[in-house]
Amino acid sequence: MKNKLAFTLAELLATLMLIGVVAALTIPFLFQEFSKEKWTVTFKRSFAETFNALTRMALEEDCNKSLTCTHLFDDGQAISTKNFGDAMTSVMAVAENCGTKTGSNCFSHKVKVGLSGNKEQTLKETMSDKVNFAEGSDFETGFYTFRTVRGVSYAVLSFGLKCLNERTADNAQMIDAYLNAYVNDKDNPSNQMLSLCGFIVIDVNGPQGPNVWGRDVFGMWITDRSVLGVYPFGGEFDNAFYNKCNMPSEDDAQDTRGCAAQLIQDGWKMKY
Repeated sequence: MKNKLAFTLAELLATLMLIGVVAALTIPFLFQEFSKEKWTVTFKRSFAETFNALTRMALEEDCNKSLTCTHLFDDGQAISTKNFGDAMTSVMAVAENCGTKTGSNCFSHKVKVGLSGNKEQTLKETMSDKVNFAEGSDFETGFYTFRTVRGVSYAVLSFGLKCLNERTADNAQMIDAYLNAYVNDKDNPSNQMLSLCGFIVIDVNGPQGPNVWGRDVFGMWITDRSVLGVYPFGGEFDNAFYNKCNMPSEDDAQDTRGCAAQLIQDGWKMKY
């Protein structure tokens, strides 16, 4: 009797082809979801580690959770950025400290704004429309950079205005300009960004790709309101990047620099 459970060669080939098609469609999606989960977990950990580093920086200067008290942000942007970077690298587990050098492996030379990844710029170029890089603070790259032993890249910049905490006749106009540029709801006494020291951009997997804002690149403001802290790009008080975490599109003008806040708001799930 003929075995009715047997398959012909053509049926086997058709089945294998179907499996191949399904795998080709699902494996890239699964890989992307795995990558998004990995980037999210690393950013969440880095967010906490950054806060802990700032706390240690304050304590080592006998300051009770106050960055202004450390005097790291007293001088101009160039000097205070270097002081800030030196202090951070002294309290973190650093694999490579590039400081203000160029041509290093601490941070990717090119990053992308927008999930479509069509527009690639230097990190400084992606921030120049929102941040005033004062004369003499360029360092060619615009930042102080280093890479931790976990493979996370950091790029830090100080505004050099004592975290906007000490208004004088000489700096009042500049402080107002910073507040207008970066801070929403300036009359809210609980607004953490009213005391703003500078910011940090991190790439959670170092110089390797995709180097896209909102995927593996995120920003956080360094604040010193009542207690020091980190405030994600795109939060409700962030005038520069609030509501800038768009859905994927082919639009070159898409902006994903505010996705750090969106990620936290969504319970550390990369839903965009």
